[in-house]
Amino acid sequence: MSYSMLSKLSLHKCVNAVPVSQRLTSRPQPVRSNRINGKKLCTRTERFTVYSCAETTAGPSKASLESQLEECLEEFRMLPPSEKAVGSLEASTKVKDILGNMKEGGYFSLYDSLSELERRTVYPRQLSECGINNPSELAVGSVRNDAAFFGTVVIGSSLLAVLAGFLPGDWGFWGMYFSGGISIVTLAIGSTAPGLLDVIINKFSLVFPDYRERTLKHEAAHFLIAYLLGVPVTGYSLDLGKEHTDFAEAKLQRRMAGGVGLETSQVNVLAVICMAGVAAEGLNYDKVIGQNGDLRLLQRILRRSEVKMNDNTQMDVTRWAVFQAAEMLKENDAAYVRLMDAMKNRASVLKCIEAIESA
Repeated sequence: MSYSMLSKLSLHKCVNAVPVSQRLTSRPQPVRSNRINGKKLCTRTERFTVYSCAETTAGPSKASLESQLEECLEEFRMLPPSEKAVGSLEASTKVKDILGNMKEGGYFSLYDSLSELERRTVYPRQLSECGINNPSELAVGSVRNDAAFFGTVVIGSSLLAVLAGFLPGDWGFWGMYFSGGISIVTLAIGSTAPGLLDVIINKFSLVFPDYRERTLKHEAAHFLIAYLLGVPVTGYSLDLGKEHTDFAEAKLQRRMAGGVGLETSQVNVLAVICMAGVAAEGLNYDKVIGQNGDLRLLQRILRRSEVKMNDNTQMDVTRWAVFQAAEMLKENDAAYVRLMDAMKNRASVLKCIEAIESA
């Protein structure tokens, strides 16, 4: 958003605006009034003053704010990686300001509508009562994809080795040799380049029919809960191996990166957003699969808290965050369903927000 745009927004908020006629001259000279059928007409100066005041007190239109929001998000998306650090702070500030103006103007009602969070003790039984399946296993990292991948590699390489044994001459020997070495090479890659192996495993995860549906529910939950808590989304992706949701909270990211402690209210908001995906999977599936990255991020957040937490306290916060996110998802189920439909069609962030607000 340019400086001129900000000036226009500030003008719109000015209620007691000085008439333009008074700014032009210290002594306005009204034009002589005319009378028609005994009724006095407004002078030229009076007509101009009334028009100026009405224009000044009118807020920016919804279309204007939406255009500014789309422009801001597009500018941030086009930033080169070298400018992301500085640009993200500026973009997040602009996005939050625009959404705040839209809320004040009555265009959006759900944004930042549930930002007041009060942490309390939540027990596993309460997680079950709110609809979470197998709450005792929520914090246990999933190995389903890893186990399925390595099992397939071992069984597949063994079968290839057996089949290669029927080949004539040296073909059989070398076929068995190379087939048997596939498992060893896979383990070597996992030890030296685990990131590369993660990419392969993520691609392999597509063999599970619920993978894409899980990813959609997971990322949509992050999006919706963040929006309800006043943390706008600047982008998202459902692409294979690139599933993520970007948030407009550059200030908090800098505090975490710089080792500055987070306030309790900030920890509460970020914890619920982190566990939103876990809560969504827990409400819909018997086993949560995509919690590994979320749990690592939550641990980083809890370690940056101004109030130091022991292991038991961190576990309490994790359960409370899952419970809170699950309750918010159930209470806003219509918005959640509409958001998933929009994200499934790869809608823009603005279209996703409109889907939430239309519920």
